[in-house]
Amino acid sequence: MLVEGLFSLCRFILSQKAFVRQTFPIECRGDWMRRIESEFRRCLLCMQEHDVETVEVDEDETFKGEPVSVTATYEYCPATDEFLESEEMIRKNSRAMKDAYRQKMDC
Repeated sequence: MLVEGLFSLCRFILSQKAFVRQTFPIECRGDWMRRIESEFRRCLLCMQEHDVETVEVDEDETFKGEPVSVTATYEYCPATDEFLESEEMIRKNSRAMKDAYRQKMDC
């Protein structure tokens, strides 16, 4: 019974946060996050069905002590305002960071 009550409370909090976030669409977040695609399905962050967006984010990372600029790909949940990486995205982002490092060292 206690678990169901906590689950209901979490859903209520997330729904309130989702309402606030809906007033700021992804287009208004600036050029640091670009939408690639959007798919209606169950989101693994908030466990609700809505449009889960695949976005690109420009990031500055440090690899082997050297700063590199990378364009990383994530899934974005507007309800929680958080990013999620699938296994494939982790590989792709890691490869992009290593390629950026190699390119910087070759110059």
